[in-house]
Amino acid sequence: VLFEEEHAPKTLEEDVAYDGFETFTHSQFSPCYVNTVVGSHSMFIYFNTLSPLNRKGRMTEDQMLKNRKLIEKHGLYPQSSVYEESCFLMRELSSMGPGKTLYTDEHKSYFRAYHSFDCALEHETINSQIKRDPSNPLFPINRLHMIYRHHFSSQQRETISFQKHEAALLEKIQLMKTYMNYMKPKFVKKNKFDPHAHDWSPAM
Repeated sequence: VLFEEEHAPKTLEEDVAYDGFETFTHSQFSPCYVNTVVGSHSMFIYFNTLSPLNRKGRMTEDQMLKNRKLIEKHGLYPQSSVYEESCFLMRELSSMGPGKTLYTDEHKSYFRAYHSFDCALEHETINSQIKRDPSNPLFPINRLHMIYRHHFSSQQRETISFQKHEAALLEKIQLMKTYMNYMKPKFVKKNKFDPHAHDWSPAM
């Protein structure tokens, strides 16, 4: 973290993609959202924050009963956690300089956050049905999420591995962020549009 504070960019020189990675810690009754900002060209990971979520979706009767008991004992997480973290990240990006574009999907919390203050960035929403190839403005964030799924056993589909608590999840995410930003080449193979992509890190 101290290394990042010294070497992370202080100004925003490129467009960025923003989205959340939904997962859980401890059990599926504690879902959460890792909010992430990635550079559109450099693939540099600018920010990671965490939003706790309440369990949603289809549940069996036993699961609904357990969920009610957990809510009665511990209460609900804030319903606006994604919105609040989005506000925080958009303010941080705004402070790094105006004139760039923020790409997100059509999540309502992102739209609300952007219009809650005078953001210095342009905002463009991308429909989630659009093909997720390199021409998609959200490709940098989609690629990062695929890397999480590939490298973290706890984030693979139908896994028996999981993070025991939020701190362990964020620690792993932070280590991956530092590795990908400062140590790993942007791409493994050569890229005709970026001649240094195979041997320069995003920070370079």
